[in-house]
Amino acid sequence: MLANRFNKIAVLCLLNAILLAHTTWVRYNANSCPSCNQVSFLKVNGIYIAILGIVVSLVLAAIILFANRHTSLQYLALVISAISASFALYLQIAQFILSGRFCFPCLAAAAVFYIIFCILVLEILIRPRFSIAKGIIRDHIAFRAINRIKAGDSL
Repeated sequence: MLANRFNKIAVLCLLNAILLAHTTWVRYNANSCPSCNQVSFLKVNGIYIAILGIVVSLVLAAIILFANRHTSLQYLALVISAISASFALYLQIAQFILSGRFCFPCLAAAAVFYIIFCILVLEILIRPRFSIAKGIIRDHIAFRAINRIKAGDSL
């Protein structure tokens, strides 16, 4: 069941790569996105940042596909998604501060990075802890029921 959840996250990464490919195309056409073309806070061209986002999305999808077998890959995927979500947040804040508006394809790609990060936190960090706690509670209830039966009490 965990593998199925990770496959869905990998599909989301692939969709983000497609969205970033569209963003690259939008940025390549100089007249398509004025808010992208007005911001010059990085010495790197915006096209290279979008291509880097495509590469990160594809690498993250590949890591997530193999993460259901190796716990260390799960944590690597979590770290990469945290870095990419943080960098996307930095880019969106800087773009809004410098130009006063957002590039909507960039904003959508950043939002997908945030969603991927949140889902990975849920699947890797939060959900396993709750299943352990649920097992402990279930074992405690069963232990109390067994002790009542041994003592002759009714349930």
